[in-house]
Amino acid sequence: MFYEVNNARIALPQRVSPDLDAAMPVLSSGGARSSGSKGTLSDGTGAFRASIAETTGEIRAMFDDLIQWAERVAKLPGVRLFTYKGVAERYTLLPRIMPDKAGLVTIWNDKQKPYISVWRSVFERHAPDSIDAVEATIAPLKLAQGNTIHEITPGFLEAVMATYQEADRQ
Repeated sequence: MFYEVNNARIALPQRVSPDLDAAMPVLSSGGARSSGSKGTLSDGTGAFRASIAETTGEIRAMFDDLIQWAERVAKLPGVRLFTYKGVAERYTLLPRIMPDKAGLVTIWNDKQKPYISVWRSVFERHAPDSIDAVEATIAPLKLAQGNTIHEITPGFLEAVMATYQEADRQ
């Protein structure tokens, strides 16, 4: 959500990723399901890729890097990758740890602006030994519930990859 404060526009992060409740069906590759009127969940990266089709330059390169990274994460046996199309053309790429269906991160395409949200409670539950290494790559920021990372470095992505690997070994 965006707010005007002292003539400055600020954003407050909120998690809009879908509820991946066990009762909800998960479709095979390429399928999609509606989660009410709020958005659509689909397997893989197809819808996310389609959402950046018109994007060019450095922003496109960042999106491409994020998609490739998420596809690497999804090769882990205990991880599945989803795209969620939310309201106002917001897309998220969701690498989820199974069977918990929880994600350490959410990758955003918020009107052609890439960033990542981190979910500390999932780090604590699935990969507590990796928290310090991830925080070292985003210092002085700390992992918190829903923190957004706008300066996405290769070091940060590799640290989070190691975190998914730790979670996959559990």
